[in-house]
Amino acid sequence: MKREFLTLLTIGSFAFFASCGNQGTEKKTEEKDQKVEEAAKKEECTYAFDLENTSVKWTAYKTTEKIGVSGTFDSLIVSNTQKASSIASVFENATFEIPVATVNSNAPDRDKKILAHFFGVMDETTSIKGKVLGVDEAIGIISMDITMNNISKAFDFSYEIKDNTLSVSAEGMKLSHWKAQPAVDSLNTVCYDLHKGSDGVSKLWPEVKIEIASKVQKDCK
Repeated sequence: MKREFLTLLTIGSFAFFASCGNQGTEKKTEEKDQKVEEAAKKEECTYAFDLENTSVKWTAYKTTEKIGVSGTFDSLIVSNTQKASSIASVFENATFEIPVATVNSNAPDRDKKILAHFFGVMDETTSIKGKVLGVDEAIGIISMDITMNNISKAFDFSYEIKDNTLSVSAEGMKLSHWKAQPAVDSLNTVCYDLHKGSDGVSKLWPEVKIEIASKVQKDCK
């Protein structure tokens, strides 16, 4: 009987201390989680525009098969950005200018033709200009006004944010918005044979794809 009592006492003591040990661990875990949450609340971050990490890529399409030809612009002028508590807000009221002479398709001869026979036949288009009209962070929309061929057109673009980078991808941008069909025809004429596909038809599509990516500077305190 005495032995059974000692056995029960030992088991009870072990259970008690094990229970106390678990409570201590749980308490430490809760305290640690609370400290992490408090640190996150105290951390305040601001974001700022970084021109060196901003790019504009374009893709035009040739032949009936719609083969893409991509390029960039080597120069971009951006003004009126601001330091903000969110990435999208950095671009509120921003303005931009893209000198068309810096077009770069990785083919110098083609670049000369694009400059002379596409942009060159437009009205007052030494630069493509634009401004941000507003940002709606709730639905991920950035509104821009883009001016080319002396015509301004407003657009609503969806944007994504990943790794401190705001990205806009606009497919099917119709050049007819800027009455640029004569420029399309002009470039297709000078590049007639180069724009022929397997069917022998020469074609330059009157639309482009534009991709903008801007990685902002992040500063947390």
